[in-house]
Amino acid sequence: MLEKILKIAGNVRGKEIGVLGLAFKPQTDDVRESVALDLIRALRRRGASVRAFDPVARETAAAEIGDPKVDYCGSAYEVASGAEVLVIATEWNEFRMLDLKKLRRIMKSPMVVDCRNIYDPLQMDELGFRYVGVGRGIPVRPKDGKQKKKARTGAGPRGDGKRATARTKKKVAR
Repeated sequence: MLEKILKIAGNVRGKEIGVLGLAFKPQTDDVRESVALDLIRALRRRGASVRAFDPVARETAAAEIGDPKVDYCGSAYEVASGAEVLVIATEWNEFRMLDLKKLRRIMKSPMVVDCRNIYDPLQMDELGFRYVGVGRGIPVRPKDGKQKKKARTGAGPRGDGKRATARTKKKVAR
């Protein structure tokens, strides 16, 4: 997930990154295998300012992370306000119900990395977000203005709709 953040945001040093969801799944304060905690630590090591929110796991996550420079906020909108990148790390229903137009207005840069695929990539594009989900194709707006989803399969060096393996990549390189 860190790679996706770095790809969309570039160098994160000095940037404000918002993280929504700290627990490993919704409806719990269990952070033992949480993607968010590892992401927050990695972002802080790279010099990012991090704000985070979770409806239940805020205190548990703060104790686990142990970094006093991480700002734990009281709402998702507080995290998003002024954020240059917003990361969705847990699929809380509360995050699915956010007013995306408001989110777009209050963010410094409308970039979202959705680690849980809770948003529709086409809708996010229409609202003006730079959006990255996990394991999804790339939204493409053709000349007619109607957006379609570009499939990744078949676009690689094999051309047969299957992912290239390390062995087939070597064959293509020869």
